[in-house]
Amino acid sequence: MSIDMDGLKYINDTFGHLEGDEAIKAIADIIYKITPSNGLASRTGGDEYCVLFPSESTLDAEKCIAEMQAQIKEYNRYSKKDYPLSVSVGYEYCRPNMDMLICVHEADKKMYEQKKQKKHMKMFLKDLVFLFL
Repeated sequence: MSIDMDGLKYINDTFGHLEGDEAIKAIADIIYKITPSNGLASRTGGDEYCVLFPSESTLDAEKCIAEMQAQIKEYNRYSKKDYPLSVSVGYEYCRPNMDMLICVHEADKKMYEQKKQKKHMKMFLKDLVFLFL
């Protein structure tokens, strides 16, 4: 799975880099909790993470993503922060004899596509609100 935190620039610019660091740590904690015991989770960049684990089907990744989203929702409900945590996620099921780097690249592409869709939806909603003002 390729995971990228949404809105870190907004958090840093609005609330400061210390708050941004806290948000990064909160996402990392959630990712650690949802990573299967036979898996590996790592922070690969500023607000990007990778989770790898052996699996027999794509359902395992979908379950992990659903659990991560549920934990983020729970965090947002009780954190009393002035911003919500959110992530974009992509995954690729790497079959035997497939190149691992290609699988990671495909997961990245899917994650960036989800991120792009969220940005388009956000712009659409802003335009919609503007129409009704």
